[in-house]
Amino acid sequence: MNNKRNAQENFTGRSKQCGRLLSPCAGDTLQVSNDVYNQRYTSEKVASRSKQSGRSMIEMLGVLAIIGMLSVGSIAGYSKAMEKHRTNELIAQLTHITTAVRTMYHRQASYAGISSRILKKAKILPEKLWDSTAEDNPRHPFGGRLILEAGRNDPSTFVLILKNLPSRICVELASQDWGNAENLAAVAVTSGSDVREYVNYNDPAGVRASGLAVGVPNGSAVPTPIPPAIAAKACGGIQNTQARSEFAVRMR
Repeated sequence: MNNKRNAQENFTGRSKQCGRLLSPCAGDTLQVSNDVYNQRYTSEKVASRSKQSGRSMIEMLGVLAIIGMLSVGSIAGYSKAMEKHRTNELIAQLTHITTAVRTMYHRQASYAGISSRILKKAKILPEKLWDSTAEDNPRHPFGGRLILEAGRNDPSTFVLILKNLPSRICVELASQDWGNAENLAAVAVTSGSDVREYVNYNDPAGVRASGLAVGVPNGSAVPTPIPPAIAAKACGGIQNTQARSEFAVRMR
């Protein structure tokens, strides 16, 4: 009985403190409200973080896509720039060789016996273009062989031959101005055949056939510089990245 009376008094006293009998205390109400708020805040925070995480992932993928496109464009631009640099380097080397050979042979009646060895002996070309497997013929900037020799049918001329060229470079070289009739005999380009055989032709009109073009100064069939459309067909197609061509110029 005493325990029951004490419990009832404690309950009654607590109810009176809260304002009226059997009414929950303000502290209890506040505690419940805080719990509900904390649960709601936690749920909203988790949802917010999930949205932010999803948005961040989409943004990251977008940034990666942009970086990828810029990288592809940069690589393509770099490749074109390197190709242009090598082409200019090759033209400069051919011009330098031509000038050096004419200077060395200016007192001689012919170029008989001339070969690529003279380029190494006179240090006309950079050392990096020579290798131990074929020292007689250096490599040009596109990796093929560069050959110097006397004209077969006319020893008063000399020939520069470039093997294994990309077709685009073949067309660009054929379209260059290598001189007039006073110092140029012929320019030849081929795809699939030995250019040496054709550059030594002495056809005043020039020669045009499948995979072949021989241009001569003032030639009625193929003049020099060789028109790009003719050169493109002879070199295997300017858009054909797999085509490998040969170029030769015969100088006086």
